[in-house]
Amino acid sequence: MPEGLVAEVYPVLRLPRRFFVFDYTIPQEMNLQRGQMVRIPFRDKTILGVVRSVGSKRGNPERLKSVLERVKEWIFDDVEMDFFEWLALETAQSVSAILHVAIPPLPKRIPSLSTNISEGKSLRVRASESEEISRALEKMRTYRECFIHAKDRVQMAAMVVAYAYMHPHDQLAIFVPNVWDATCLLPYLTFAGVTLLTGEESPSHRLAAIQSFRKKETRIFLATRAGSLLLPACVDAIFVLRSSHESYKQSDRNPRYDARETIRFFASHRACRLFFLDVMPRTEDMVTFGPDRLCISTHALPEMIELNREKNVSPHPRLSYTIFQKITDVLESGKRIFCVYNRKGKARALRCEDCKKEFPCPQCGGVFTVYETTIQCHHCGCIEPIPLSCPGCGGSHLIERGFGNRSLQEAFQKAFPGITVSLLEQNHLEDLEAHILLATNVYTESILNSFTPPTDIGCVILLDADLPLHESSAQSLEQAIRMIEELRGVAFRLRADFLMQTHVREFFQTYYQNPLSFFQKELMLRNTYRQPPICRPMRIMRRGGDVRQSRFELEHIREQLEGYHPIDVLFSFFHSRTTQACPILSFSVEQTYVPDLLVFLRTLPDHFIIDTNRNL
Repeated sequence: MPEGLVAEVYPVLRLPRRFFVFDYTIPQEMNLQRGQMVRIPFRDKTILGVVRSVGSKRGNPERLKSVLERVKEWIFDDVEMDFFEWLALETAQSVSAILHVAIPPLPKRIPSLSTNISEGKSLRVRASESEEISRALEKMRTYRECFIHAKDRVQMAAMVVAYAYMHPHDQLAIFVPNVWDATCLLPYLTFAGVTLLTGEESPSHRLAAIQSFRKKETRIFLATRAGSLLLPACVDAIFVLRSSHESYKQSDRNPRYDARETIRFFASHRACRLFFLDVMPRTEDMVTFGPDRLCISTHALPEMIELNREKNVSPHPRLSYTIFQKITDVLESGKRIFCVYNRKGKARALRCEDCKKEFPCPQCGGVFTVYETTIQCHHCGCIEPIPLSCPGCGGSHLIERGFGNRSLQEAFQKAFPGITVSLLEQNHLEDLEAHILLATNVYTESILNSFTPPTDIGCVILLDADLPLHESSAQSLEQAIRMIEELRGVAFRLRADFLMQTHVREFFQTYYQNPLSFFQKELMLRNTYRQPPICRPMRIMRRGGDVRQSRFELEHIREQLEGYHPIDVLFSFFHSRTTQACPILSFSVEQTYVPDLLVFLRTLPDHFIIDTNRNL
């Protein structure tokens, strides 16, 4: 390389967002280019770096340190470098911090990666599903990007496997929301050679997995969101299974990114095919793909039981007469029951009947959930014993309001004496072989394998389809319908009946009458009320420090934000299991103004935690 050149290098290190690049001289015998990985001296250590650019010397070259060596095994092309720089801007992080998360530490020796899994299996579906799978494949042939409806995870997998057989020379990337989905799907992809990356592997095995697919030693790259940061350039088609799942968004640590957005960036710049598959799309997918490429199948109306109509003859407010009779019939046939109820504890809240005092959490103001001997806040983790009397009036007439899964367990045991009722929730799993399984989402998310389902479950029941509607979110109705569709898919795979209970049947009918019209109206409503995807919600929180000082600093930021019009700003407080009350600055901005706002956010000190897309 000509003498007198300097490399701008991104250190692969978790650096504050204000840091950009560092200049290093290039030894005369070394050839470098944008994207080349190198070893550099940095603060008395030798670390990895990635070259941003190569140019002439500036300033005083004698004061610059020199690049130590090239890492020949790894070089990023222009699209990959553009991606890292785009993601840093999108998440208000430094490029170095993004590279630190994406690139695993390089071991002295990359281990060999076994891609042949002895437990490989053949995927079988019902004959009745062939038409829907064929229709999906036709859509994939017609459109380079689209959303595809599927009944359940098995049908999604069948569509991917069929595509792989029809395109035997294509390199495929398949994304799933969690490790359990990857574990269940893995044995059915081994026919093409598969590389697995979930983020739980050791750094050396993670590196080996990436290199194996880059060298085309395997055809399929199966990954969770962690794999979206290092998508190999050789990918021909990308499948995002269960594309509406919240786990695709990393919300608990930096960088706070959404894997669906990083995958979309990659697909658009590589011109590869992109397919989202799920039981139903998100309203955001109307903007992502357009209404013509939302391939939604016609939905039959599920069997809905209206709780209001049957309350006078029902044995329990959450156990309607129809459900009682259905459970009786199924149990008599020798089958088991799977019930879903996503509210923990004995009761929803505690209240004094004498003075009408509620019992909010003293730490965060959230609602206490009532258990047998304690009241617990599931938001901040606060636990207190159940009070014997009201601290306000001294009265002892305290009543429990609402129903948790433990009170429902008691109701089932009373209604069906001699029948075992098992409670299944996070960190509390009882008998998986009980006659009645009363579960939260944990059963379908981390226990039930839809590819090898139990054969003795005769009915799936959603005990309260209205629970998501109580969430203060623009997506609440959409989430409620998605829960119904996911459980319908579970029932379909189990060859079981599906029933749901609700107080507001008409809310759900709008979707089943015309799904596309439902999403078009939903998009119009969000436009009216400035909700995503029309506007982009963001959040700033100060890490540590005095609450008053934090509030003062956030107020100053608020004044600066008012220069980006139009913008809606809201103050609130955040509470966790490990921190005290912390002010939060939440705001929403129209997409047109987002680029300028992101540039401003990158100038803020690192003690501010910034989520630049908190509601995807």
